[in-house]
Amino acid sequence: MDTPEILHHPKRLYIETFHGCNARCAMCSIGIWRRPAGQMKQEVFERVMKEAAPFKDGLVVVSLYSSGEPLMDKDIVERVAHAKRAGFPNVGFSTNAHFLTEKMSRRLFDAEVDWITISLDTPNRETFHEIRQRLDFTKVMKNVNRHIHIRNRLGSPSKVNIRFIEQDANANQFKDFLGYWSARLSEEAGDEVQRQPRNNWDLSLEAKEDGFGDSPCHRLFDQCLVNSDGAIVLCCSDFNAEHAFGNVMETPLLAIWNSVERRRVQETHRQGRRAELKPCEKCDIPELFPLMKEFPRKNKESL
Repeated sequence: MDTPEILHHPKRLYIETFHGCNARCAMCSIGIWRRPAGQMKQEVFERVMKEAAPFKDGLVVVSLYSSGEPLMDKDIVERVAHAKRAGFPNVGFSTNAHFLTEKMSRRLFDAEVDWITISLDTPNRETFHEIRQRLDFTKVMKNVNRHIHIRNRLGSPSKVNIRFIEQDANANQFKDFLGYWSARLSEEAGDEVQRQPRNNWDLSLEAKEDGFGDSPCHRLFDQCLVNSDGAIVLCCSDFNAEHAFGNVMETPLLAIWNSVERRRVQETHRQGRRAELKPCEKCDIPELFPLMKEFPRKNKESL
């Protein structure tokens, strides 16, 4: 993998507007989360928006989620609309679709959400309930299909991505999954079926003596993740904020992004020594990145 470029501002901005989730998915790290659950305060959200505004034209995506279900944020629609009014590009979020009611879909389209990604993982009811615990297959499928139908009827340019996260429970099911959703999504709208290779995001695998590899992680170099309390951390795998670089309520966002400590961590990655860092020592995503960075239509390998 090529050595990532040092950027003076991020290309990808992730804002965790809600920390916590209604589901207990089999592959998720939620069982070991230690941060308090809850919604990002409006003053924190507005501070991030204000401080990111000067480099908004250099962003490729603004994702209003991280470790949690963004539709549990009672202000998510207003926050999408805020970001769009302020001129931020490619605004959206990932959801499990449990709360994607007809009213919510219509409000999101009115707010001009650019995209939503829905993680479903299987075309099979029994497998769905094995993986996506506390969710109801019938309800979620109805919500997703209705969202697509409303989008098509309104002629909205909002994109819908349907994600398949590989794991033991859904082995050999992707072909049927791809067939089902390819028939319902729109190439014209840019919709995609996304296939994500299995990885150690939940840190369930113990670190090897020399780590999982020595490739530098691209997320550390182009992605800024702001937690619900305003802390800027390594990435979504740092779900317990073990390595927070600072807080936007105390230090300007770009000052944190360009801080000595962030540069030190980046340099550790650039030197092939990421196994010395937590939680990087247990992460195998950098080695999977070549599988994830090519985005073929309707079979997208993605983060």
